[in-house]
Amino acid sequence: MKQGCGAALLFGFTDAFGFRLQTLGLPQQLTDSIPYTVILAALIVMSMQPRRRKHLTESKIT
Repeated sequence: MKQGCGAALLFGFTDAFGFRLQTLGLPQQLTDSIPYTVILAALIVMSMQPRRRKHLTESKIT
């Protein structure tokens, strides 16, 4: 549940940040894609963490 709330907050903040970037003259297509890009990057990082922990614990055992 905490991860879902965190993801929703992250998406909301990056979406609001995209609106701010539009005021600087950046194209709307670019600023609209920012929340999705950030969430995708966060999912990739989160999926790598269990593998990293497993690798670290295996290297400590051997």
